[in-house]
Amino acid sequence: VEVKKIRRRRFWRSRGQDTMGSVAWSFFLAAGCLSASARINSRDTRLVHPENSFENRAAAIAAIMKEASMSASNFSLVEARPRPNTHTKAASIRACPRLEPPRTPATNVTALHPCDIEVIAAIGDSLTTADQARSTNWLNLRMYPGLAWSIGGDEDAVSVPRFFEESCGRMPQGPSIGSGNSAVYNFNFAVSGARVEDMPQQATTLVSGLKESLGERYPTAWKMVTLLIGGNNLCDVCIASKERDNDDVVYEKNLRVALETLKEIPNVVVNVVLNMDYTQLAPLVRQFGCLLLMPSVCPCLGVDNEERLAISREYIRKYNDVLVTLVAEFNRKVEGTNTRFVVQPFAVRTALATSELISKADCFHPSAAGQAFVGRGLWINLFEPVGQKRDEVFEGELVCPTERSVVGV
Repeated sequence: VEVKKIRRRRFWRSRGQDTMGSVAWSFFLAAGCLSASARINSRDTRLVHPENSFENRAAAIAAIMKEASMSASNFSLVEARPRPNTHTKAASIRACPRLEPPRTPATNVTALHPCDIEVIAAIGDSLTTADQARSTNWLNLRMYPGLAWSIGGDEDAVSVPRFFEESCGRMPQGPSIGSGNSAVYNFNFAVSGARVEDMPQQATTLVSGLKESLGERYPTAWKMVTLLIGGNNLCDVCIASKERDNDDVVYEKNLRVALETLKEIPNVVVNVVLNMDYTQLAPLVRQFGCLLLMPSVCPCLGVDNEERLAISREYIRKYNDVLVTLVAEFNRKVEGTNTRFVVQPFAVRTALATSELISKADCFHPSAAGQAFVGRGLWINLFEPVGQKRDEVFEGELVCPTERSVVGV
């Protein structure tokens, strides 16, 4: 695997932190005393992830929440293209037969085999930087981008890049590796704490990074980009004074700009992942520690307040409607090219709120097992034709590509 580090820097500022002589007092005051912001400097593509800020820890709260009762009828998929079932099922990717390269790459996106994909990238928030994936308490909070569901490349990761490696005999270029300050993010352009307003800049940074790193390969190499965003906006959307700044109009406006940038990438499949019903973790607020943390960092999702949760669920539906509409619109714009946007709905009815799948350090980020669970969902959706993609994933499910498999676009 080629590991080529793109110079990146993430700027952040602390808005204050009380220092107490007692660990106990620090624990109880943490929810009210720490906050930070993470934004990309538009004049610099160098990014470094800040550690241990509350907005970082809150960033993925929405991306890991879901209530099983959310109806799949809240969205409709676009342009069904039935294909024969060309993949097989397996409990573990290591049970799949390896499809050894070399192979002649596809010349059309509709015939793209998964092993044709040479480059993998992602934009989003702390779900994609894998905050607290292996953290056990508030004293060892950190990011684990090497375990990230869509782009983690650590040797022990259960992630989409690792599925590619096990199936195709090689991993695409671009996965993030490592954790904390020693992490190498490569083509993982997600920012912990990001909101939908950050997507235009993340998309611009991604395109610049790919062009710089790939050089002459940029026009011809097959690429896969995964986008998931919305959790931090949903954390505020139920508050009357903040609703207008986080509604579906703002969501659509910023994603439209981001997709305009991404549509210029040649030979690319852009996975547009629908939001989970993030309110599924609200019951965790009753647990000690979560009671102190979740209502303060995410008052619209991390609360035991049905009125607020109902507002949030409605906006989750609206956000997903925006995503489906935009994908259909942009696929019309790129018709006749090898650029394709694909709605990936696996998360819509997937239940993630279990003690095994959620970090014990903060009660709302996915654990390493949760990251693996979400990664399996995307991997399964990749092989399903548009219009026939499942919106729910169960533990132990996985599919194996065969020589006849194609990416479902």
